[in-house]
Amino acid sequence: MEAMACGCKVLRVEGGGASEFLPEQEILPRNFNAETLAKRILTITDNDDLVEQNLEAVKQYTWDKVYEETRNVLESLGEL
Repeated sequence: MEAMACGCKVLRVEGGGASEFLPEQEILPRNFNAETLAKRILTITDNDDLVEQNLEAVKQYTWDKVYEETRNVLESLGEL
């Protein structure tokens, strides 16, 4: 997410939370090989829209939101 917030294109192996907000072109299958990696690098290199998509995707993830959600969980557990 930090790279995305800096305007970088990223590649990530499928699975985990990143799949929820990454464009499909930036997700590698779990069983990728060198050829798949090379093709995906070329695909994202040629797609200038990914920078804008990534910047937009990370806007919703702020420290204020993390604080609010963590506080809500702790309150629901009676920890606050």
